[in-house]
Amino acid sequence: MEEYASNTNFTALILNLITEDRLAASVFIIHTRQKDTDELLLAIVRLQKFENFVWIINERALKSNSLALFDGLLGVKLHDSFNKENLLIDATQLIINTFLKFLNESSSLWSENISVIDCSSTEPWKYGKDVYKALVETSVENGKTGNIAFNEEGDRIESSYDIINIQRGQPKIVGIYRSNTTGKTELELHEEEIIWPNGSNQKPDGIRTRRNVSIVTIVEKPFIFVRPGNNCKPLSEVFCPRKKLNVNEENEQYCCFGYCIDLLQELSKNLSFFYTLHLVADGKYGAFEKEGDDKQKRWNGMIGELVNYQADMIIAPLTMNPERAEDIEFTKPYKYQGITILTRKDTNKSHLSSFLQPFKDELWIMVLLSVHIIAVVLYLLDRLSPFDRFRFVQQQRDEQYERNLTIEKDPKEDRLNLSHALWFTWGILLNSGIGEG
Repeated sequence: MEEYASNTNFTALILNLITEDRLAASVFIIHTRQKDTDELLLAIVRLQKFENFVWIINERALKSNSLALFDGLLGVKLHDSFNKENLLIDATQLIINTFLKFLNESSSLWSENISVIDCSSTEPWKYGKDVYKALVETSVENGKTGNIAFNEEGDRIESSYDIINIQRGQPKIVGIYRSNTTGKTELELHEEEIIWPNGSNQKPDGIRTRRNVSIVTIVEKPFIFVRPGNNCKPLSEVFCPRKKLNVNEENEQYCCFGYCIDLLQELSKNLSFFYTLHLVADGKYGAFEKEGDDKQKRWNGMIGELVNYQADMIIAPLTMNPERAEDIEFTKPYKYQGITILTRKDTNKSHLSSFLQPFKDELWIMVLLSVHIIAVVLYLLDRLSPFDRFRFVQQQRDEQYERNLTIEKDPKEDRLNLSHALWFTWGILLNSGIGEG
């Protein structure tokens, strides 16, 4: 939105709007006073830019005497608003209904003797707010200009607006916009009847394609590779200097290449635009945070350059999140397109050694070694223990011999040998019972 003062040079204002590099719109909405409309429209004609854009004017501007020179203008006006007699009748009826409401409610407005009100005074009237509130809450049914009612802000509801198109110097109604008390709106537009500023019925594009775009990126393999220097290869590399935060220092010179650069070159070719590429100065993607002694949060990195109009576009593997989406717009990620890649499924092959697949070979070797080591340890413990079965029986034999008693040794009571120890450990490992060796 561009505001203007009473002494504005409209030619310079329009020229600045239509040539501003960061502005991509080709539709302009003009909200002016009636006496400024002639000068503004003449400035557009002098620049010979009228046919290249779409111009929409407000209701006051539709009363200008210069409209006959500008076929293709669009505007909106209240239905039957040019009939001042009907407007006056409806306004009078609204005021009558409002003050009748005051009388019926025994309002304090009439409790004081009010003789004369100074209309030139800058002091607000004591009952001004009460009267305004009553006017907003009052309605008129079946008025000359339709039903009259207002919302809390004082805007008229249940109203109809005619959409006007200037054709051959005369206003023509090409549509109507309606609203009702429920807040629902209805637009009825006959686009085939509209004559646009270029003199045809073909609706122009609402956005101008920029020819020179400033693009910022960041080093992120494999999307963006860089190498020092400025002798970039014409087809695969793009010159991308890194701007210094200190303006007195010279920029670092790099050549960028990679997937994003290839994508950028294809976009430039298909959409017919030129671009200048540079690396982000602080090397950051972009976060909304405080920096240094600054008490206010600001965007840094590539997002900061985009928000502060230091760049027009970012091309990088940038994560989309709600905070960033509030201030910038993202392209649709290709990874969410649902693309499926079909690959050949290998057939399962069974081998005699398939039972060994759950564990690695190293683990199987350690298990086998552990089994045999445990067997040897058990054998040595039984062999070297002073309380094994053999020595205990021998001690009993000596004692009974002294008592002239004879004890026969059970042949099954042999000592634990190495083969028994191996059998014991393997039986526990395979969970098949100990058994006899």
